[in-house]
Order: sequence, then structure tokens, then C-alpha cells
Amino acid sequence: LSYASSGNNNDFLLFSTNSLLVFRANSNTTSGVSFNGGDFHVGTASWRSSDGATSVWKDGSQDYSITGFQTSTNITANGTLALGAEQDGINSGYDDVQDHLGDYAEVAIYNIVLNQAQTIIVQNYLSAKYATALTTNDVYAQDEIANGNYDFEVAGIGRINSSNFHSDAKGSGIVRINDASSLDDEDFLLWGHDNAELRATSTDVPMGISRRLARVWRVSEVNRSAAAIDVGSVDISFDLTGLGDVTASDLVLLVDADGTFATSTTEI
Repeated sequence: LSYASSGNNNDFLLFSTNSLLVFRANSNTTSGVSFNGGDFHVGTASWRSSDGATSVWKDGSQDYSITGFQTSTNITANGTLALGAEQDGINSGYDDVQDHLGDYAEVAIYNIVLNQAQTIIVQNYLSAKYATALTTNDVYAQDEIANGNYDFEVAGIGRINSSNFHSDAKGSGIVRINDASSLDDEDFLLWGHDNAELRATSTDVPMGISRRLARVWRVSEVNRSAAAIDVGSVDISFDLTGLGDVTASDLVLLVDADGTFATSTTEI
């Protein structure tokens, strides 16, 4: 992943899957983290100007972390980004020998440095979406076959400590969860859905309910060791834009634990 600008050909560069190098301007640091070998991996690399904090994550584990790398320098705007190739000029100077041999399933770029809680959530989102196992910090179990493969639009809240947390999340889906009353250190709550249509169905509904959404969400509440926890009460909201005329007072939330909504409880 190569970003070149008028400031530097390697203004920001991730290079070599054998031992990932993180370049910032004319300097680089060697992470020792390998992503080669013929398998897909979930990787995260970050750099922060204020203190030079640089980290590399692989499959849920923060395998490299330093500070003081290119502190107080700035990446130059208006450059060009290249995936799978290394630039020696702005969109120029490519060398076939340095091309990436492999595939990218998804690349997400942030203009802030994600904290540990946010990184764990993003890594679990990617793990679920692309069926790529995490070796540690696997805090979402509903993507497993035995639990129904609720792999889609996974989002979550979580907390490492009082200064390292993510307490309000929506992701790309329609569900937003925030304001957990008991989100303690190392607690996470993640959710995803089964990709069923956002349409009404009269199948499997409790007495007094005429229809429900065909789409179903499942939730994981665990800590970083995958032990069950309780984050307390939460606020849940649904963005129903595009679903036609909806009267909020006609809606209830169906809460079920056994896969049968006919016996579920309802929440106003």
C-alpha cells in the first residue's frame, strides 16, 4: 500500500509481506510481522504524528508497537494512493519486481488512529465478513456456522479501559447501539445479521404481532477472553429510512434466544 506525494515518494508505505515495513517519509521501521504464506489475514497498521506511535495487528493480535517513529512529521496532502504496487513518484516509477502477488478483499483507511477497542471491533468485523479466523481478541461468536452465520454488517461497542473505548456504534447497517450502563474494562458487545431481506413476513410471529422483519440480528456479549459478560442496559435504535411509511407506535422489538420468534418476548 503506497502513498506518494509532493513531499516524498514514500510519504506512507506498507511494504513486504514477509516482514511488514512501515515507511514514513525517508524512514522505515521493521515490524517483523509476516502476512505471506498463501492465506488471507486481517491486518491493521497505524502511525500517529504526535508521538510517533506505530503499530501492526495481525488476526486480532497487536504484534508490533513502538513510539517515537517520525514524531511530529506530517503526511503531505493531495498525493496518490496505489494498492498492490510501490510508487517512486506520484503515480509513477512503478517496478514490476515490487508488485504485490496476492489479493485484497477489503481495504479501510481512517484519518484517525483507531484505539485498541476500535481496532478489535474492526478486526472482528473483517473476520466475520470474510470468514478469516482471529487468533486472539475474537469477541464475536455469532459468525460461526453453529451460531447461524450472522456475518453481515458486524458492528460493536467495547472498552479496554477508561481512556480506550468505543461506546456508540452503527456501522453500515441500520442498527445503532450505545449508552451501555455497565460496559466494564475488556467488555465488548457486537452484533451482525443474517442478510435476509428488509421486508415484512408473517411467518413465525408471536400472538398479537401481524408481521416482523425477515432479517434477524444476533448479539455477542463477551470479554477479550470470550467469557460471557453483561454490559447492562443499552439504547437500541433502527434507521428505517427507505422502508416506506412507518408509524413508530406500531413497532415492537422481538427478543428471542432459541430461534423461534413465535415464543419471543416483545419490548416497546
